[in-house]
Amino acid sequence: MPDILAGLKQSFAAPAAQLQSIAVRFQSEIEDGLAGNSSSLKMLRSLLGVPTGGEKGDFLSLDLGGTNARAVWIKLLGNGRYIQKQREVISLNSGRDYRSELVQAHELFSFLAELVEQLARANPGGYEGLGFTFSFPYRQLGHTRAELVQWTKEFRTAGVVGKNVGQLLQDALTSRNLPAGPELKVVINDTVGTLLTASYNDRDAHVGSILGTGHNTCYLEPHEPDSGEPMIINLESGNFGNLPITPFDAELDRESGNPGQQRLEKMVSGKYLGEIFRLAVRHLIRHGFCLGQSMPQFFDAPYSLSSEDMSTILADTSAPLAGVRAWFEQQAAVFTSTYSDRAVLKGTALMIAQRSSRLAAATYLGILRHLDPELGRHHTIAIDGSLYEKMPGYAANLAQALSEILGGKSALVTVKPVHDASQVGAAIAAAMLSAGTTQSENPGTSSI
Repeated sequence: MPDILAGLKQSFAAPAAQLQSIAVRFQSEIEDGLAGNSSSLKMLRSLLGVPTGGEKGDFLSLDLGGTNARAVWIKLLGNGRYIQKQREVISLNSGRDYRSELVQAHELFSFLAELVEQLARANPGGYEGLGFTFSFPYRQLGHTRAELVQWTKEFRTAGVVGKNVGQLLQDALTSRNLPAGPELKVVINDTVGTLLTASYNDRDAHVGSILGTGHNTCYLEPHEPDSGEPMIINLESGNFGNLPITPFDAELDRESGNPGQQRLEKMVSGKYLGEIFRLAVRHLIRHGFCLGQSMPQFFDAPYSLSSEDMSTILADTSAPLAGVRAWFEQQAAVFTSTYSDRAVLKGTALMIAQRSSRLAAATYLGILRHLDPELGRHHTIAIDGSLYEKMPGYAANLAQALSEILGGKSALVTVKPVHDASQVGAAIAAAMLSAGTTQSENPGTSSI
């Protein structure tokens, strides 16, 4: 292997010893945050414990994520069971990009209210309330009082930072003069939704994580410092920054909308993996190890590659890598790729995807060691997101990393994929409030 390729592989490697070290630092950041000391983890209180599993009823859920907005009608059946009765999904940049700094807060929330209205008008009064999953860092000042701390995932919508997003949504809903509401019951984070959905039928679910467009994790803190009670804590783990970085990570960070922030998310999440991939491939082309130093315009355009492109490339198992050849032709307008070019492209994608899964695994170990230092009992890690579900080999690589770093304790940790957890979790949270099974709405301190 040429030195430059060997060096690239080494730079993206995340050996078990390094993961163990990251886990120790991550655990330390959790405990610093809980103690009120400086920490890269925001440690945001959810004011929610976990459900009993017996919650029932019909609820509307609204989910604002990194790419789409979704409104869903959820029927909770109790005994950990639920069904989705109706669903509306729309892209955030269909016609207008609602993530742009040119869009005002009232425009974004009017757009979201319209999505809810489509469900609410289908059966007026047939539901018990609305849960809102807002997948960004916010301070939980009450069940419906959630002040945005900062946008992430390259959102820049104007007039939202520092505002109560629950009130912005309720005002937008009220202005539509809908019959019988809907009344907003709760605002939750998507990681919290993931953990609530898993724990609805699994009492060992203690960690909830998103591996999709963005990356973040929450966990059930057994003794939350202010209340002394069990409470789900949103870590905003994407901001963890004590990590070994490559020149490609550094360049991506410099050119991002929030330099110096969200370092873990920029190395793990689907929003950024394609750009790291592009920067690495461009480097190889410039040094003559791919496409003979002929730089296609495609590889010079920021964010021209996506995690979906990586998935397409990684999915090709044919001997001549015919699928990669087709990708070169259709996406990059490169019609003369050699087998070596295609192998270099796939190998680079694999390095970057593997590092992502292994870094995520290290943070999970940090949480588990905080919860259970001797790892003496069973824990379920619930994961939702397109990266985990759809990128070929990603889930297997994460499981392999956990097996390496947990050693003989690996049988005590189960990783469970949880589908549509952001929407289902919002309905469960709303039902918990209706049933009175949540923490009291005592703001205390909004972040620990």
